[in-house]
Amino acid sequence: MSQQELAHVLGVSAERIQRYECGAERVGAGRLYLACRRLNVPPTYFFEGYEGPAAGEDPALAGSGPIAEPEERSSRLAVDRLIDQIMQRIRNERSGA
Repeated sequence: MSQQELAHVLGVSAERIQRYECGAERVGAGRLYLACRRLNVPPTYFFEGYEGPAAGEDPALAGSGPIAEPEERSSRLAVDRLIDQIMQRIRNERSGA
């Protein structure tokens, strides 16, 4: 599946897919759900290895502003891993792996 095809499925531009891929933008829950359906994987597929928020981190504040606190960085890293896994799955589908 190409970035263009995924963009069409998710209802965004190919440029936005590129921004998701490089971590410049976060993937919303609705788009994650659509990507999972299209790729035929459960949402948990993209969270393998994620241990949740760090002790003392307020999960309600995740994504509410600039990421500055070390605890909040773990959430950003999880999103980055999610994007990497989505894009790897797309590359694998393209190559027929």
